[in-house]
Amino acid sequence: MDALRYITLGRYLAIDSVLHRLDPRTKMVGTLLLMVLAFVRDSLPALIFLGAVLIGISRVAKIPNIMLFRNIRPFAWLLGLTLIFHAFFTPGDVALTIPAVGWSVSEQGLVNGVMYLLRISYMILLSAVMLYCTAPLELTDGIESVLSPLKRFRVPTGELALMISIALRFLPTLIDEADRVRKVQVSRGLDLEGSLIKKIKGLVPLILPLIMSSLRKAEELAVAMEARGYRGGEGRTHYHELKYEAGDGIALLGLIAIVTVFLILSRSFA
Repeated sequence: MDALRYITLGRYLAIDSVLHRLDPRTKMVGTLLLMVLAFVRDSLPALIFLGAVLIGISRVAKIPNIMLFRNIRPFAWLLGLTLIFHAFFTPGDVALTIPAVGWSVSEQGLVNGVMYLLRISYMILLSAVMLYCTAPLELTDGIESVLSPLKRFRVPTGELALMISIALRFLPTLIDEADRVRKVQVSRGLDLEGSLIKKIKGLVPLILPLIMSSLRKAEELAVAMEARGYRGGEGRTHYHELKYEAGDGIALLGLIAIVTVFLILSRSFA
């Protein structure tokens, strides 16, 4: 539970940067494209290049390194398990052997483990960058615009976009609430140290107050939306209409260049 305070996903960082001024649809499509790109080729040099691109994007967005990379810490266990499973269970030439248990680590397993570790890390960091640079209202409008073709199939894109936006918006709030409940329960004598079974049992006094608090906030939000006359997304207009500008065109050209270099590297070092 203590690791929750390191999750900063869903927090908008109000900074004037080139990336902040882009259309939200450009940022969403670019983020999804880079995520897909990380999984289409098994090339370590290409993935390292993609990591350099990610760092460059964070520099353009003026996001502090500490704030960006702290998103990795809550998922360290997942990254560790990914590396371990690939290292020990992928067949290939033996790189090293652990004498105590007689387990062998293959060279191909280490390479695969590192690649999947990088891929998962990129997904987390790319999501964080997009959410840092996109205000909640812009994100809602962008999601609704991207999903607008589904209206032909009677999909309630307005409500769907609103639900996604609310979920992302309240993620930091729930994390802060979970940390507050943990501190309160610890001050009352709750012991979260010890064996795994003891830690799991100790989560019950934390989960129940958090669920009650979440339901209360959801009810308050519903009452507030009803009081403001919200009746669904059908026929609603937007105060700020989304439109592409010159910066979005430059960003698109940059994405094309990144994809081209990535594919060249992946083929050269295949």
